[in-house]
Amino acid sequence: MTAQEKRATEENGIAAVYERQYMTVYRVCFSFLRNEADASDMMQETFMRYMTCDEVPAPGRHETAWLVMTAGNLCRNFLRDHRNRISPDELDISSLADVSGGEDAEVLAAVMSLPEKYKTAVYLYYYEGMDTQTISEYTGERHSTVRSRLKRARDILRKILGGDPNG
Repeated sequence: MTAQEKRATEENGIAAVYERQYMTVYRVCFSFLRNEADASDMMQETFMRYMTCDEVPAPGRHETAWLVMTAGNLCRNFLRDHRNRISPDELDISSLADVSGGEDAEVLAAVMSLPEKYKTAVYLYYYEGMDTQTISEYTGERHSTVRSRLKRARDILRKILGGDPNG
């Protein structure tokens, strides 16, 4: 049985995966591309890759991690190929509030302004609830590297958001 046949016959078919994960994938794409049209395109491409992948990720954290990493890679490739990076100053905060699902748009904008290596760790840790060991496994980084990136990201966010450097 091929991966596609298996996916079609299992309870958690592509429609169910899409329903569970589309907003997460869209947020990841939007955090990289910062415009709705490109984020939608990359979200669709991510689910197309899911439908044709050889190994079906298990539902839950494995599925989420696979989709987040695939979406991030597709967005990085898109940005590299098209050279249309947007500076944080050009970011439309009002559209961020819509995408964030009610989360504080200022915090989300600050997270999205982080360098990619920090942004990925912060997103997986705080928005997807993954622990540092799981993030390490899916990014291929050492566990200590993930922890260091989270600490550095928190320090940067504290400076951006004007938080107490001692707290």
